Amino acid sequence: MLKSSTLVCLLSCLTWSLMAQSTTTTFYVMAKSGLNLRQSADANSEKIMLLPLGAKLTMLTPAASKNMTVDNLKGGMAKVKYNDKTGFVFDGYLSVYPKPNDLQRDEDDRTETYVDQLREAQVECSYETYRIDHGGYISGEDGIHFFNNNNWQEIFCLAKILYDLPQKLTFPKAGETKQVNPDKNTNAWNDELNTERNKDGSFKSIRYVWRGEGGGWGIIIEKSKAINGLKIGKTYIAD
Repeated sequence: MLKSSTLVCLLSCLTWSLMAQSTTTTFYVMAKSGLNLRQSADANSEKIMLLPLGAKLTMLTPAASKNMTVDNLKGGMAKVKYNDKTGFVFDGYLSVYPKPNDLQRDEDDRTETYVDQLREAQVECSYETYRIDHGGYISGEDGIHFFNNNNWQEIFCLAKILYDLPQKLTFPKAGETKQVNPDKNTNAWNDELNTERNKDGSFKSIRYVWRGEGGGWGIIIEKSKAINGLKIGKTYIAD
């Protein structure tokens, strides 16, 4: 007989309407190795500086086109301001969400901690958690629901930073269903990124899975069933 408990905690945040999101001018760098700030919209133009992960930018002019691809992310060169510097960056690695505060990978509460951080930043979101005792093993999930955000690229980049996913696993390209981490450890049964699509080719889910002896964990990105937006769920299983 399964014993289950479900706790859903909706953390109230100041509401962002769709109009407010469309006029957002504050963005954050979500590239672990940083992002080049360049002199012009030419991706090969002179480099002004390397913007660090989490750098807070002001959007001055959105990218005129989205004809660039970097690490399978589509985007263009947007004009931004960083402190007293003005230049252009590839916007595929920009996010409206702040960089997660530094956390240890094995911290059980990192999902909830980041929701608290989002709430302080006035981001509308909700937190969900559950645990199931199956009698011989335990499984569970901690999830963040992002209101009015259906940008798979942005949520993927955020998940990579928040949960320290293998950096060599990139955003899935068209038609791709599986990526195996090239740095997979010998003690891992699974260390891979799996993609499921709808009939029209749109994303249904992006799932990272790590599994070894004694248990495993993973990350799933999918459409939220509770709100209009995407959800990141951290899943785990302990034998």
